[in-house]
This record gives sequence, structure tokens and C-alpha cells, in this order.
Amino acid sequence: MQRTGVPILWATAGLLLICGLVFVAVRRLPGKLDVTNSLIPIAVGYTLAHYLTLLLVEGPRGVLLLVQQWGLAEGASWTVVPDPRVVSIIQVLLILTGHALGVLAAHDMALAAEPGRPPLAVLADELPVVLFMIACTWAGLFLLFVR
Repeated sequence: MQRTGVPILWATAGLLLICGLVFVAVRRLPGKLDVTNSLIPIAVGYTLAHYLTLLLVEGPRGVLLLVQQWGLAEGASWTVVPDPRVVSIIQVLLILTGHALGVLAAHDMALAAEPGRPPLAVLADELPVVLFMIACTWAGLFLLFVR
């Protein structure tokens, strides 16, 4: 936020406002709409995308150190530097996959909630949520690539 020229107090107030709006929305939705199951794949996608380089570099190194404790593979080392282009492509794919799985989970929940309704009527009711999910995906990719 300091690069944009926004004072830290205003940035913090904006963050708190967004968190408060999300909190109020979540408190009011449970009786009407349960979105918890559709948020889990999205959270997993973002978490894996965020920690991808750590998993690629330090994960195998940790396994190698564990194996070396048993007296195996002594003298071996793990010095991998992943290509940033490949990492960014995988990160985008993880984010998009998480959002796609979230939309599928939400759609399955909507169809199961009202089994007698025609599928097209359920799809029409889901349109605002789908547009919101698309906006969240766009915002996540925007934050990933534009700093």
C-alpha cells in the first residue's frame, strides 16, 4: 500500500471495512445460503498457489534431510530453482481449478437443496453468485500479477 501513496491508516481502515462486510454477510447468510463447502476448494487452491515454491524447493529438501538421518543418500543435495514462468502458470491453474471446483460444489448444493426445481431455474438463481465468483477469480489473478 505504501507504493500507491495511500497512508497506512486509510489502508488499514479499508481492510477492516472489507473484513467487517464479509463478517456481516457470513452472519446473515447461513439461514439462506450455505457457501462453506464451495469456499473450501478455493481456499485450497489459493493456499497451494501461495506456497508452491516452498513446496517445490523445501519439500524435497526436507525429505532428503529425513532420509539422510537414516544413513541413506549421504552427500546428496537438493538445489532446485524453479522457473518463474512455470511457477506462475501452475499458480494460475491452481487458482482457476479451485474456483471451478468451488462453483461445481455450489451448483451441486443448489441442485440438492431443491430437487423438484428445473435445473435451468436453479442456474438462473445462481447467476449472481457465479458472477461474484468470477470477480473473485479476477481479483485474485490481478493481485497475483499486478503489484
